[in-house]
Amino acid sequence: MITFTTGISDLKKALSVVRLGAGEAAESIHSHALFVLKKGKVILYATDEDKIALSNFSAEYTEEKDVRFTANPKRIQELITNSDSDQIKFTYDEEEKTLKVYASEDSKSFLSFASFEPDEFLTFNKELSDRKVIKTINAEVFLDSMRFSQGYLPGDDKDKKYTNIFINEGAVYGSNGNTKIGAFKSSDLDGIETMALRKTMLSSIIAMIDKTGISNVVIKASDKFVTFSSEDNTHCFGFRKPNVDMPDLPISIKKPETIGFNIDRKIILKKLKRLSLASWESIGIKMIFEKDNLLIETITDRVSQERMPCKHISGEEKIDFILECNPFRSILDLFKTDEIDMYIDKKKCTIYSEADILVEEEGKEPLNKPFIAVGFMTLARVTD
Repeated sequence: MITFTTGISDLKKALSVVRLGAGEAAESIHSHALFVLKKGKVILYATDEDKIALSNFSAEYTEEKDVRFTANPKRIQELITNSDSDQIKFTYDEEEKTLKVYASEDSKSFLSFASFEPDEFLTFNKELSDRKVIKTINAEVFLDSMRFSQGYLPGDDKDKKYTNIFINEGAVYGSNGNTKIGAFKSSDLDGIETMALRKTMLSSIIAMIDKTGISNVVIKASDKFVTFSSEDNTHCFGFRKPNVDMPDLPISIKKPETIGFNIDRKIILKKLKRLSLASWESIGIKMIFEKDNLLIETITDRVSQERMPCKHISGEEKIDFILECNPFRSILDLFKTDEIDMYIDKKKCTIYSEADILVEEEGKEPLNKPFIAVGFMTLARVTD
């Protein structure tokens, strides 16, 4: 019988990461994580043969030999979620392949979990050892780039090349392949050769960074896998590379040379929200820009309208254009700055923002990380 104890805080963090790589089928070894007790540490592996996740935490146990078993990380995490204790005790019976978790207020109470044969667990050790460091990126910058670009992806997976975001030449791109494209530019992203990240994996990448609170993200890649990890290799999540080329995305990081005006993003969002109440269905909105004023009207049988101030950036002439209200609101929600620039040409609206991300780390001087965010959406129709 093997006995070990660990701090619940570190255990929760490790389980929250490793469960990202586990499968959903309850009776499959893929739904389990492999626990490896080794020299005062527990190393966790999880994989469904597409995703992989690794994490580790310190533990106290007296055995000199390495111990290996499997357990469902999601169930253990749910079990200890409401525990008031600072420490959790485990025992493992190698002959019966049974793990007991003591998470009750009664020290003699426990829950038992069955282990699969640990030798049958796939750990991808060779693939992991073949990885090379691609880039180390500030976590806040990386998260902002992921969340911004993710918002431009399609709701379905019909066109596979548009179910990925792409990192290329210092920018992250996302598009639905039809009506909208987004680009997030930062010098922290420089030096990464074209890389595709699958839409279905983005939430897990973001969750790993959020739950661990790491300051920097290390991107590593082999021929088959791309992974995202902490600098000390305590936590890691990755997946098989998508076999897809970056599509041609007609968007530029440079400011458009067309009619443009500056506007308060929070004010226009408030007005669009009010106008959307005019119908239970998605509505079109006609926007008329003239002399530092913006008139917004609903395209409905009974017109509703709002007005707000804005200011010219380029061009002096009056311009009318039409956008779909809800997609426009969703794009505005992706921006972080209060003030945004809008540029209009015959076919599209480009939303442009330059700002800094303030990075604060304990014991270090705050840093400003400049970035450019660009959103593009097609016009529904241009009026005369």
